[in-house]
Amino acid sequence: MKVNIHDLPGSWDATLANYGAKEPCQAYAMHSAYIQSMNASRAILIEVFSANGFVLYPVLLIPVPSLLTHQDLFTAESVYGFSGPVCSGDRDFLIKAFEQISAMFSDLGVIAEFVRVSPFIDIPTPLLVECGYMFQADRALAIWRRQESLQEGSQYIRFGNMERRALKAGCQFSVDSVSVNEFQELYLATMRLNSAADFFMYSPDYFNRLNLNSVYLTSHFLGVRLGSRLISSALFIVSGDHAVYHLGCNDRSIPGASDLLLRCSTDYLVNRFGVSAINFTGGRSLDPNDSLLKFKMRFATHAEQFFVGRRIINPYAFNCIVSTHSEKVNPLHLIPWR
Repeated sequence: MKVNIHDLPGSWDATLANYGAKEPCQAYAMHSAYIQSMNASRAILIEVFSANGFVLYPVLLIPVPSLLTHQDLFTAESVYGFSGPVCSGDRDFLIKAFEQISAMFSDLGVIAEFVRVSPFIDIPTPLLVECGYMFQADRALAIWRRQESLQEGSQYIRFGNMERRALKAGCQFSVDSVSVNEFQELYLATMRLNSAADFFMYSPDYFNRLNLNSVYLTSHFLGVRLGSRLISSALFIVSGDHAVYHLGCNDRSIPGASDLLLRCSTDYLVNRFGVSAINFTGGRSLDPNDSLLKFKMRFATHAEQFFVGRRIINPYAFNCIVSTHSEKVNPLHLIPWR
């Protein structure tokens, strides 16, 4: 069994591509973009492999807040999006591989792992539970899969009332003409309109890091314009035939503009790039009647459950932090000090 640690974009994305990984959020660009906003010290892709299988596990190493510990301790966390370990192999290999990962984390001062599991990754949940992971259901995700759409006999570029309303108002779908600066300006205006948390007020560096193409990832800034004015836009990230609707924004000036955007974007990604699955992501809450989720479900073929997971690497340090700082933590939270 061999272990490689990748922390450079070339080897990181090439390794994912070589193994046929499918989740766009696992790309180096996503992790690089979130180092600052998630206060991480480092991003790494762990590769464990032998003749009997492999594990690919990208994580951010995030310092435990100094108010909680005087030691250099860390958590290993999935990027904000969807990730988790990509696994293949027999039972013995996988158990030994995750034991190896646990030992490596321990050497790095990692006390716990926190995983946001991608719907595009078929993780061996029962085996990971044996290896110490705990999983819990989170919010539902709006997922579109081409095969299900074909089985239903639908043509995806079939406009509904809201799309026709936007077209009647003069809106037009814009392909490959949305600049990063345009997108950032509209996105930040939308976040202010929504009174979004500071976390979502991303810096120019964040958007620039996601505006690139690699052997594993392509980014697509798509939009709807009224004349020359960008009024609704989305950032889709694509790996192979899988896509994620990562960010969206809308100035709310024309009803139906966002509907037109997502309908046309899906048709564009399917027919231009051969995309067969899209994660439109979820709503703003766990409520099944969440208005944002209900909007996204207009473009999905079905909903899938999103799972988050935790594995404690150093129980002594983890429990000491939770018990010593009970006034600053919530043990019911997956990450107690957030």
